[in-house]
Amino acid sequence: MSDLTIAEVLDDPLIQLMLDADGISWNAFAQFLESAARLLARRKETSARLTLPR
Repeated sequence: MSDLTIAEVLDDPLIQLMLDADGISWNAFAQFLESAARLLARRKETSARLTLPR
């Protein structure tokens, strides 16, 4: 099983039920996922720059 893309997560009916139950808007959740993806990408980029080849 592979990880879902952001688009797949946002289209998943079970995720939508969870958002509805928790009172979280689709837009707010989409922004959260995109923000988290950007943060992880920056951390990965920073880590790659800090790793020195031997």
